[in-house]
Amino acid sequence: MGTSRPALLIVTHIDWDHAWQRPQAIATALSRDFDVTVVSPVGRQRSQLAANPRDGVSVRRVWRVPGSLRSASVFRLNNRLVAAQVGHLARRHAISALIATAPECDAWIQTLAGTAVFYDCMDDALAFPQDTRVRDLKSALERRLLARARHVFCSSDELALRCVARGAARERLSVVANGYDPLAFPIDPSSNPPRSGELILGYFGTIADWLDVDLLHRLVTADARLTINLIGPGALPARFAHPRLRVHAPMPHRDLRGAVSACQAMILPFRDTPLTRAVDPVKMYEYLALGKPVLCPALPVLARFSPFATLYRDAAECVGLVASRAIPSPATREARAQFLADATWQRRADSIAQTIRAADPLAELPRDSIAQQARR
Repeated sequence: MGTSRPALLIVTHIDWDHAWQRPQAIATALSRDFDVTVVSPVGRQRSQLAANPRDGVSVRRVWRVPGSLRSASVFRLNNRLVAAQVGHLARRHAISALIATAPECDAWIQTLAGTAVFYDCMDDALAFPQDTRVRDLKSALERRLLARARHVFCSSDELALRCVARGAARERLSVVANGYDPLAFPIDPSSNPPRSGELILGYFGTIADWLDVDLLHRLVTADARLTINLIGPGALPARFAHPRLRVHAPMPHRDLRGAVSACQAMILPFRDTPLTRAVDPVKMYEYLALGKPVLCPALPVLARFSPFATLYRDAAECVGLVASRAIPSPATREARAQFLADATWQRRADSIAQTIRAADPLAELPRDSIAQQARR
């Protein structure tokens, strides 16, 4: 008779069917070592979601009312609503450990006394556009979460520095970068960019405030031979509408590689903001696997991708590179494969699993707490 796997609860702040990213990828990869249950809020804009797979993962939905980013009152209300739902779900599972993915998750798990908590800090939640009072509430919650967490995983060095500045203990913190799925994005041969004529640039991911939409509009306005395809949730402001700046609806993650097959180069048009200066973009790993030339801004956090991408210093340089077709060829397939060898989501999850096991959360839980959870 086989030994049952320890139960892991992942409480995340994004809808499971939102653009495939770190929470879904890590949860799926951790299912190799744990019995994973994911608590995921229901997204309000259903047309902006895709049907993501749930391989090896049990997804439990929780409900919120709209407006958490705009109103402190709504934010507090939703924290109470979700906490009640999470408590009800948790009573049905014998939880060995819990991973929270955002500051508000600390408020959602308050009823789970005695559970070993780990914080997977994937972004700087305080750097997103939001009401000032909401940001203050999140700041307090994050400090509490950083203090209670057995370990904090940060997706970038910059995030790690910010977490330490906010109270995280250095000895209980490590950097676990983002990654990619080699099944969805096998490493393709390198393809050379066109030196003249028509050019199609591709982007996939959320279309939001951190994108330099002004740059994208400048690119297509300056070059009549250029088309840019954007795939993902969100929309462009009306003033940037252009027939060759095309927005496509979100699609299952496994379909993205085929959807950008006609693109001759990829672009990561991030603005330089506190948010983007701390992000480790998942799409950069996926772009590298595609074997196409990659354009991205010269942000410090992206410097390690410089052997595999063209980093532009400002919008004028980017416009000039595209207009003149002076986009360097991508690195060789062998060089990209070597860089990506340790960057799979499974490798990232294995590192997290090792830390959770080393913390031995079950050994530190009160025995009566374990028994009570097991009986429920």
